[in-house]
Amino acid sequence: MDEADQLADQIVVVDHGGVIAEGSASELKSRVGADRLVLTFSGPEELDRAARAVSSSRFEVDRERGALTMATTDGTAELRELLGVLGAAGVAVETVALGRPTLDDVFLTLTGHDTSDGATPSAGGRGA
Repeated sequence: MDEADQLADQIVVVDHGGVIAEGSASELKSRVGADRLVLTFSGPEELDRAARAVSSSRFEVDRERGALTMATTDGTAELRELLGVLGAAGVAVETVALGRPTLDDVFLTLTGHDTSDGATPSAGGRGA
């Protein structure tokens, strides 16, 4: 995905044989939010407690990474609120990251599964 992000002019996201999105890396990233908020937890039990505490459909639970992820347009304010909710629920956050989404984030948001499930986006245009 990093290579497609750096080299491709246009990217086509294909899931189960069908095109579900296409555009430049920037265009695709803007579809999932200006920023990406990722909170990791010490283990599966803590991740489950966090997911119950926030109980929002805006979050994706990434069990492999032990993380909750969310697209956000106001990351700082949402992070502050989220940490308050988790703190009140007694959930310890291990790490917090706030930044631009990756193409992996785009794929996960658009398809509901990560790229290791066998489907990958294809890149077209110059440099691909």
